[in-house]
Amino acid sequence: MLPRQENEITLQGHGLEDLHNLLNHLWMPDTYFVNAKETTGHDTPQPQQNTKVEFSGKVTHSSRLTVTGACPMSLWLFPFDRQHCSLILSSYSFDKKQVEYKWNPIHPINFEHSLDYQDRMMPEVLLVGYRIHEKEVVRRKKKISQLHLDLYMSRPLGHYLFDLYLPAICIVFMSWINFWLTRSAGPERVGLGMTIVLTLTTHMANANSNLPKTSYPKAIGVYLSVCFVFTFVGLVENIIASMEKKLENPNSQTRQRLEEKRNRRLMKLEEKNNRSMDGLPARQDFDSTLSNSPPSYPKISNTSNIFLTRREKVKQFLWPRFADQKSRIYFP
Repeated sequence: MLPRQENEITLQGHGLEDLHNLLNHLWMPDTYFVNAKETTGHDTPQPQQNTKVEFSGKVTHSSRLTVTGACPMSLWLFPFDRQHCSLILSSYSFDKKQVEYKWNPIHPINFEHSLDYQDRMMPEVLLVGYRIHEKEVVRRKKKISQLHLDLYMSRPLGHYLFDLYLPAICIVFMSWINFWLTRSAGPERVGLGMTIVLTLTTHMANANSNLPKTSYPKAIGVYLSVCFVFTFVGLVENIIASMEKKLENPNSQTRQRLEEKRNRRLMKLEEKNNRSMDGLPARQDFDSTLSNSPPSYPKISNTSNIFLTRREKVKQFLWPRFADQKSRIYFP
Protein backbone atom coordinates (compact mmCIF):
# COMPACT_ATOMS: atom_id res chain seq x y z
CA MET A 1 0.00 0.00 0.00
CA LEU A 2 1.53 3.28 -1.13
CA PRO A 3 1.58 6.25 1.21
CA ARG A 4 -0.95 9.04 0.47
CA GLN A 5 0.54 12.04 -1.29
CA GLU A 6 -0.44 15.58 -0.27
CA ASN A 7 -0.70 18.38 -2.84
CA GLU A 8 0.95 20.90 -0.57
CA ILE A 9 4.39 21.83 0.63
CA THR A 10 5.00 22.47 4.31
CA LEU A 11 8.02 24.04 5.90
CA GLN A 12 8.45 22.45 9.27
CA GLY A 13 10.99 23.14 11.94
CA HIS A 14 11.37 26.84 11.07
CA GLY A 15 10.26 29.86 12.99
CA LEU A 16 8.57 32.92 11.56
CA GLU A 17 11.81 34.78 11.02
CA ASP A 18 13.35 31.79 9.24
CA LEU A 19 10.23 31.56 7.07
CA HIS A 20 10.63 35.16 5.92
CA ASN A 21 14.28 34.50 5.15
CA LEU A 22 13.34 31.48 3.03
CA LEU A 23 10.77 33.55 1.09
CA ASN A 24 13.43 36.11 0.32
CA HIS A 25 15.35 33.41 -1.58
CA LEU A 26 12.43 32.81 -3.94
CA TRP A 27 13.00 34.31 -7.36
CA MET A 28 10.56 37.09 -8.29
CA PRO A 29 10.49 39.40 -11.31
CA ASP A 30 11.58 42.98 -10.69
CA THR A 31 8.20 44.48 -11.49
CA TYR A 32 7.78 48.22 -11.12
CA PHE A 33 5.40 50.99 -12.16
CA VAL A 34 6.91 52.88 -15.08
CA ASN A 35 5.07 56.19 -14.54
CA ALA A 36 5.05 56.09 -10.73
CA LYS A 37 6.15 59.19 -8.86
CA GLU A 38 6.07 57.45 -5.48
CA THR A 39 5.50 53.84 -4.44
CA THR A 40 4.97 53.00 -0.78
CA GLY A 41 4.72 49.56 0.82
CA HIS A 42 2.84 48.83 4.05
CA ASP A 43 4.98 47.12 6.70
CA THR A 44 2.94 47.70 9.88
CA PRO A 45 2.08 45.79 11.96
CA GLN A 46 3.53 43.07 9.67
CA PRO A 47 4.65 43.17 6.02
CA GLN A 48 1.36 43.07 4.12
CA GLN A 49 2.23 40.56 1.44
CA ASN A 50 1.27 37.00 0.66
CA THR A 51 3.26 34.23 -1.03
CA LYS A 52 1.88 30.80 -1.97
CA VAL A 53 3.92 27.89 -3.33
CA GLU A 54 1.79 25.14 -4.89
CA PHE A 55 2.74 21.50 -5.33
CA SER A 56 3.02 21.98 -9.08
CA GLY A 57 5.72 24.60 -8.55
CA LYS A 58 3.48 27.60 -9.20
CA VAL A 59 4.36 30.55 -7.00
CA THR A 60 1.76 33.27 -6.30
CA HIS A 61 2.89 36.47 -4.64
CA SER A 62 0.80 39.53 -3.77
CA SER A 63 1.61 42.66 -1.79
CA ARG A 64 -0.18 45.86 -0.82
CA LEU A 65 1.23 49.04 -2.37
CA THR A 66 0.18 52.67 -2.56
CA VAL A 67 1.20 54.18 -5.90
CA THR A 68 1.13 57.84 -6.90
CA GLY A 69 1.36 57.98 -10.68
CA ALA A 70 2.10 60.78 -13.13
CA CYS A 71 -0.69 61.73 -15.51
CA PRO A 72 -0.15 64.45 -18.16
CA MET A 73 -3.36 66.44 -18.62
CA SER A 74 -4.70 68.98 -21.09
CA LEU A 75 -6.71 71.60 -19.19
CA TRP A 76 -7.89 73.80 -22.06
CA LEU A 77 -11.54 72.91 -21.35
CA PHE A 78 -11.27 72.81 -17.56
CA PRO A 79 -13.65 72.03 -15.79
CA PHE A 80 -15.48 70.51 -18.79
CA ASP A 81 -12.52 68.34 -19.71
CA ARG A 82 -12.09 64.56 -19.79
CA GLN A 83 -8.82 63.00 -18.78
CA HIS A 84 -7.07 59.77 -19.65
CA CYS A 85 -4.56 58.43 -17.11
CA SER A 86 -2.58 55.19 -17.25
CA LEU A 87 -0.72 52.85 -14.92
CA ILE A 88 2.07 50.90 -16.62
CA LEU A 89 3.71 47.78 -15.17
CA SER A 90 6.93 46.39 -16.58
CA SER A 91 10.12 44.56 -15.67
CA TYR A 92 13.14 46.72 -15.01
CA SER A 93 15.93 44.43 -16.23
CA PHE A 94 14.35 41.44 -18.02
CA ASP A 95 13.22 41.45 -21.63
CA LYS A 96 10.14 39.80 -23.07
CA LYS A 97 11.93 36.48 -23.71
CA GLN A 98 12.72 36.18 -20.01
CA VAL A 99 9.62 37.76 -18.42
CA GLU A 100 6.32 38.25 -20.23
CA TYR A 101 3.36 39.88 -18.51
CA LYS A 102 -0.22 38.76 -19.10
CA TRP A 103 -3.51 39.94 -17.63
CA ASN A 104 -5.55 37.36 -15.77
CA PRO A 105 -8.33 36.45 -18.22
CA ILE A 106 -10.85 35.70 -15.44
CA HIS A 107 -10.42 38.56 -12.95
CA PRO A 108 -7.91 41.06 -14.34
CA ILE A 109 -8.88 43.89 -11.97
CA ASN A 110 -10.87 43.82 -8.75
CA PHE A 111 -12.24 47.21 -7.63
CA GLU A 112 -13.10 47.60 -3.98
CA HIS A 113 -16.90 47.35 -3.76
CA SER A 114 -17.84 48.94 -7.12
CA LEU A 115 -17.21 51.89 -9.40
CA ASP A 116 -19.80 53.93 -7.48
CA TYR A 117 -17.73 53.45 -4.36
CA GLN A 118 -14.68 54.80 -6.18
CA ASP A 119 -16.68 57.92 -7.13
CA ARG A 120 -17.52 58.55 -3.50
CA MET A 121 -13.88 58.12 -2.54
CA MET A 122 -12.79 60.62 -5.24
CA PRO A 123 -15.38 63.44 -5.26
CA GLU A 124 -13.29 65.69 -7.52
CA VAL A 125 -13.24 63.25 -10.46
CA LEU A 126 -15.71 60.78 -11.88
CA LEU A 127 -14.38 57.43 -13.09
CA VAL A 128 -16.17 56.85 -16.38
CA GLY A 129 -14.50 53.59 -17.37
CA TYR A 130 -11.25 51.72 -17.83
CA ARG A 131 -9.42 49.60 -20.38
CA ILE A 132 -6.67 47.00 -20.01
CA HIS A 133 -4.26 45.86 -22.67
CA GLU A 134 -0.78 44.45 -23.17
CA LYS A 135 1.94 46.26 -25.01
CA GLU A 136 5.46 45.64 -26.23
CA VAL A 137 8.03 48.43 -26.23
CA VAL A 138 11.69 48.60 -27.21
CA ARG A 139 14.10 49.82 -24.53
CA ARG A 140 17.88 49.49 -24.65
CA LYS A 141 17.50 47.52 -27.89
CA LYS A 142 15.36 44.94 -26.09
CA LYS A 143 11.70 44.13 -26.37
CA ILE A 144 10.02 44.73 -23.02
CA SER A 145 6.60 43.40 -22.04
CA GLN A 146 4.23 45.84 -20.35
CA LEU A 147 0.74 45.88 -18.83
CA HIS A 148 -1.39 48.99 -19.27
CA LEU A 149 -4.39 50.08 -17.20
CA ASP A 150 -6.12 53.10 -18.79
CA LEU A 151 -8.53 55.09 -16.61
CA TYR A 152 -11.04 57.50 -18.18
CA MET A 153 -12.26 60.27 -15.89
CA SER A 154 -14.45 63.38 -16.02
CA ARG A 155 -15.18 66.14 -13.50
CA PRO A 156 -18.47 66.66 -11.62
CA LEU A 157 -19.65 70.20 -12.36
CA GLY A 158 -21.67 70.85 -9.19
CA HIS A 159 -18.83 72.49 -7.28
CA TYR A 160 -17.79 74.74 -10.17
CA LEU A 161 -21.35 75.77 -11.08
CA PHE A 162 -22.40 76.77 -7.55
CA ASP A 163 -19.09 78.11 -6.23
CA LEU A 164 -17.58 79.81 -9.31
CA TYR A 165 -19.97 80.33 -12.21
CA LEU A 166 -23.13 81.31 -10.30
CA PRO A 167 -21.41 83.98 -8.11
CA ALA A 168 -19.72 85.47 -11.18
CA ILE A 169 -23.06 85.69 -13.01
CA CYS A 170 -24.69 87.42 -10.02
CA ILE A 171 -21.82 89.92 -9.76
CA VAL A 172 -22.18 90.83 -13.44
CA PHE A 173 -25.94 91.29 -13.00
CA MET A 174 -25.26 93.59 -10.06
CA SER A 175 -23.06 95.80 -12.24
CA TRP A 176 -26.06 96.47 -14.52
CA ILE A 177 -28.03 98.08 -11.68
CA ASN A 178 -26.06 101.30 -12.22
CA PHE A 179 -27.68 101.81 -15.62
CA TRP A 180 -31.09 102.29 -13.96
CA LEU A 181 -29.86 104.78 -11.36
CA THR A 182 -30.30 108.51 -11.94
CA ARG A 183 -27.43 110.42 -13.46
CA SER A 184 -27.39 112.81 -10.54
CA ALA A 185 -26.19 109.95 -8.32
CA GLY A 186 -22.75 109.99 -9.93
CA PRO A 187 -20.63 109.27 -6.83
CA GLU A 188 -22.94 106.45 -5.78
CA ARG A 189 -22.78 104.87 -9.23
CA VAL A 190 -18.99 105.07 -9.37
CA GLY A 191 -18.64 103.72 -5.83
CA LEU A 192 -20.94 100.79 -6.54
CA GLY A 193 -19.08 100.03 -9.77
CA MET A 194 -15.70 100.03 -8.05
CA THR A 195 -17.03 97.77 -5.29
CA ILE A 196 -18.33 95.30 -7.87
CA VAL A 197 -15.01 95.28 -9.76
CA LEU A 198 -13.06 94.65 -6.55
CA THR A 199 -15.50 91.91 -5.52
CA LEU A 200 -15.06 90.10 -8.83
CA THR A 201 -11.28 90.51 -8.59
CA THR A 202 -11.31 88.85 -5.16
CA HIS A 203 -13.54 86.07 -6.51
CA MET A 204 -11.12 85.44 -9.39
CA ALA A 205 -8.14 85.34 -7.01
CA ASN A 206 -9.85 82.79 -4.77
CA ALA A 207 -10.81 80.69 -7.77
CA ASN A 208 -7.30 80.71 -9.25
CA SER A 209 -5.75 79.71 -5.93
CA ASN A 210 -7.64 76.39 -6.06
CA LEU A 211 -7.06 75.72 -9.77
CA PRO A 212 -4.04 74.07 -11.39
CA LYS A 213 -1.42 76.51 -12.64
CA THR A 214 -0.92 76.40 -16.42
CA SER A 215 0.85 78.56 -18.99
CA TYR A 216 -2.24 78.59 -21.24
CA PRO A 217 -5.75 79.86 -20.47
CA LYS A 218 -8.44 77.54 -19.20
CA ALA A 219 -12.14 77.68 -20.03
CA ILE A 220 -13.09 78.87 -16.56
CA GLY A 221 -10.34 81.51 -16.64
CA VAL A 222 -11.61 82.87 -19.96
CA TYR A 223 -15.16 83.04 -18.59
CA LEU A 224 -14.10 84.94 -15.46
CA SER A 225 -11.99 87.31 -17.57
CA VAL A 226 -15.00 88.11 -19.78
CA CYS A 227 -17.05 88.79 -16.63
CA PHE A 228 -14.33 91.14 -15.41
CA VAL A 229 -14.35 93.01 -18.75
CA PHE A 230 -18.13 93.49 -18.50
CA THR A 231 -17.92 94.91 -14.98
CA PHE A 232 -14.95 97.14 -15.83
CA VAL A 233 -16.65 98.55 -18.94
CA GLY A 234 -19.73 99.23 -16.81
CA LEU A 235 -17.54 101.15 -14.36
CA VAL A 236 -16.06 103.22 -17.20
CA GLU A 237 -19.58 104.04 -18.44
CA ASN A 238 -20.54 105.20 -14.95
CA ILE A 239 -17.49 107.48 -14.80
CA ILE A 240 -18.32 108.97 -18.21
CA ALA A 241 -21.93 109.54 -17.19
CA SER A 242 -20.81 111.23 -13.98
CA MET A 243 -18.40 113.54 -15.84
CA GLU A 244 -20.96 114.46 -18.50
CA LYS A 245 -23.53 115.22 -15.83
CA LYS A 246 -21.23 117.93 -14.51
CA LEU A 247 -21.26 119.57 -17.94
CA GLU A 248 -24.99 120.13 -17.62
CA ASN A 249 -24.37 122.54 -14.74
CA PRO A 250 -24.22 126.06 -16.30
CA ASN A 251 -21.90 127.26 -13.52
CA SER A 252 -19.23 124.66 -14.16
CA GLN A 253 -15.95 125.90 -15.62
CA THR A 254 -15.92 123.24 -18.31
CA ARG A 255 -19.38 124.25 -19.45
CA GLN A 256 -18.38 127.92 -19.54
CA ARG A 257 -15.31 127.18 -21.65
CA LEU A 258 -17.42 125.24 -24.13
CA GLU A 259 -19.92 128.07 -24.31
CA GLU A 260 -17.14 130.61 -24.97
CA LYS A 261 -15.77 128.49 -27.82
CA ARG A 262 -19.22 128.15 -29.32
CA ASN A 263 -19.89 131.90 -29.04
CA ARG A 264 -16.63 132.69 -30.84
CA ARG A 265 -17.59 130.38 -33.68
CA LEU A 266 -21.04 132.02 -33.88
CA MET A 267 -19.45 135.49 -33.99
CA LYS A 268 -17.24 134.38 -36.88
CA LEU A 269 -20.32 133.09 -38.65
CA GLU A 270 -22.10 136.44 -38.12
CA GLU A 271 -19.12 138.36 -39.51
CA LYS A 272 -19.13 136.11 -42.53
CA ASN A 273 -22.81 136.83 -43.10
CA ASN A 274 -22.19 140.60 -42.76
CA ARG A 275 -19.45 140.47 -45.37
CA SER A 276 -21.78 138.68 -47.74
CA MET A 277 -24.39 141.45 -47.27
CA ASP A 278 -21.93 144.08 -48.55
CA GLY A 279 -22.56 142.92 -52.08
CA LEU A 280 -26.31 143.83 -52.01
CA PRO A 281 -27.79 146.38 -54.61
CA ALA A 282 -28.06 150.15 -53.90
CA ARG A 283 -30.67 151.79 -51.62
CA GLN A 284 -32.95 153.08 -54.35
CA ASP A 285 -32.88 149.77 -56.11
CA PHE A 286 -33.55 148.06 -52.89
CA ASP A 287 -36.51 150.34 -52.03
CA SER A 288 -38.14 149.41 -55.30
CA THR A 289 -38.23 145.84 -54.22
CA LEU A 290 -39.76 146.47 -50.80
CA SER A 291 -43.06 145.20 -52.03
CA ASN A 292 -41.42 141.86 -52.64
CA SER A 293 -40.29 139.50 -49.91
CA PRO A 294 -36.92 140.39 -48.39
CA PRO A 295 -33.99 138.07 -49.09
CA SER A 296 -33.59 135.25 -46.62
CA TYR A 297 -30.31 134.63 -44.89
CA PRO A 298 -29.46 131.65 -42.70
CA LYS A 299 -30.18 132.29 -39.10
CA ILE A 300 -27.41 131.79 -36.61
CA SER A 301 -29.63 129.76 -34.31
CA ASN A 302 -30.42 127.33 -37.13
CA THR A 303 -26.81 126.94 -38.28
CA SER A 304 -25.13 126.63 -34.92
CA ASN A 305 -25.27 122.82 -35.03
CA ILE A 306 -23.60 122.73 -38.44
CA PHE A 307 -20.32 124.11 -37.14
CA LEU A 308 -19.97 121.75 -34.18
CA THR A 309 -16.56 120.21 -33.86
CA ARG A 310 -16.07 116.50 -34.17
CA ARG A 311 -15.30 116.25 -30.46
CA GLU A 312 -18.64 117.86 -29.56
CA LYS A 313 -20.49 115.57 -31.97
CA VAL A 314 -18.91 112.57 -30.24
CA LYS A 315 -19.93 114.03 -26.88
CA GLN A 316 -23.48 114.45 -28.09
CA PHE A 317 -23.48 110.88 -29.33
CA LEU A 318 -22.14 109.65 -25.97
CA TRP A 319 -24.47 111.81 -23.92
CA PRO A 320 -25.18 110.15 -20.54
CA ARG A 321 -28.87 109.64 -21.13
CA PHE A 322 -28.19 108.00 -24.47
CA ALA A 323 -25.36 105.86 -23.02
CA ASP A 324 -27.51 104.63 -20.13
CA GLN A 325 -30.40 103.73 -22.41
CA LYS A 326 -28.18 101.79 -24.83
CA SER A 327 -26.28 100.09 -21.99
CA ARG A 328 -29.53 98.68 -20.62
CA ILE A 329 -29.97 96.89 -23.94
CA TYR A 330 -26.45 96.10 -25.15
CA PHE A 331 -24.96 94.79 -21.91
CA PRO A 332 -27.52 92.00 -21.30
